[in-house]
Amino acid sequence: MGVAVSGMHYTGMAALRVYPAPGLTVNTSATASALAFLLPLILGLSMIGFIFSTVIALSPTAAEILEDGELMARLAQTSRHEPQAGLGRPAVRTAPADPDQAQPGDLFRPYRSPRQPLDAGALTGRRDR
Repeated sequence: MGVAVSGMHYTGMAALRVYPAPGLTVNTSATASALAFLLPLILGLSMIGFIFSTVIALSPTAAEILEDGELMARLAQTSRHEPQAGLGRPAVRTAPADPDQAQPGDLFRPYRSPRQPLDAGALTGRRDR
């Protein structure tokens, strides 16, 4: 298609003959010069290219979108499990039953002291019930 369009364009342009009308004079000061046409065109295309490249460079990657989704899910889970303060009542926080166990909504793993021994369940990933 590209070759056909280009070929037809150049064939038509080669067949075209333009002659000035008798008695018509063209004043060069009233016509646009190449600089007056090309400068706004080049500047406009350059600005559009800069804007598009900036938008693409600043847009998040797929990994960042997934990471953001996981963070929002953790934040939503945290807000569901913790009482909210409202209507003049302070938020009441209760201490977890076992501070070494991860609680629902925890954003980080619980701190384990290097002096604290590990049990066999922590090493294998299973705990005896």
